[in-house]
Amino acid sequence: MLVVKRYLTPSKARQVAEQHNKEAHNGVSTAQIEVDERANTRVPRYKVVCPACKSRGAQLKAQVDARLEALARLTDRARISKAMQQWLRFQARFHKYSPYNTFLILSQRPDATLVAGYRKWQKMGRQVRKGEKGIKILVPRPYRKEIEDPETGEVEIKEGIYFTVGYVFDVSQTEGDPLPGPPAWVVEGEAGAELARRLEVYATSLGIEVAEDDLPGTAQGVSEGGKIVIRRGKSPLGRASTLAHEIAHELMHQRDQACLTLPRRVREVEAEAVAFVVLAHFGHEPPEQVNYVALWDRDGTVLRERMERIADTARTIIEALEGMEEPIPLAIPAGEEVVPC
Repeated sequence: MLVVKRYLTPSKARQVAEQHNKEAHNGVSTAQIEVDERANTRVPRYKVVCPACKSRGAQLKAQVDARLEALARLTDRARISKAMQQWLRFQARFHKYSPYNTFLILSQRPDATLVAGYRKWQKMGRQVRKGEKGIKILVPRPYRKEIEDPETGEVEIKEGIYFTVGYVFDVSQTEGDPLPGPPAWVVEGEAGAELARRLEVYATSLGIEVAEDDLPGTAQGVSEGGKIVIRRGKSPLGRASTLAHEIAHELMHQRDQACLTLPRRVREVEAEAVAFVVLAHFGHEPPEQVNYVALWDRDGTVLRERMERIADTARTIIEALEGMEEPIPLAIPAGEEVVPC
């Protein structure tokens, strides 16, 4: 038997029982109100229990696992969508730069998002604007040299690579034909204000500072190890989604150096999958989260290989949020089926 909530007044107990029946049993009356023997007060306090429910841990595990399986199916669909395929084909036409050249590009232009050489942009139907300054990179040049030994007449061939300076330009330095953008992945919406507030309270309880700032490029949030920065001006649902994502980074990656060195695609899929489960648990399922996971997990392997780790973190966050004093209002659309107890 599951104890839903303790230490309640009679009116509050009726409210909690009604809400539990609605959320967990589609309105069927299964929750019961009993005197709470643990309450050491002059005025009796009550608890709400549900004989139909499993233990809370087993119930939550089943819900989280089901939502992760749903996310896997949704991302599989997103990967074969027309918009996603168009974006992936477009991305494949661009050169993948070495880590050193990537560092050079970002050190000269931190807001760079998509770079290519002058002629490459012309082939893409765009022109570098007059007066734009190129971004310096190192271009490898192979060489082959024949050296003849003056005494024996034998010829030795030496091969190697030397580097020259080349120039590339960011898309923001060009103009011309429009380029396809990625499927929508930034979550926005007016619902979820209470969820966002609770996530911030939870982050603070972990010793994590939460701040707002004007972040560069398309970044919606940043996890800095003990501090989370959210893009200024986000909507309530967007803020909740970003907070859940960055809290997942803090829990899964920032506290363990080995995890911090995981490939970025792995870290992003893990964090966004956790955010998806947390938001879905409280009735919010923005499709942009599915697109974000699909953009990083292009073959679907990361999500399926790391489901247990993702589920553990999602349950940790959900249990903390549900343990706060007042229940979080759920945003379940009319007619939508709730995962049963």
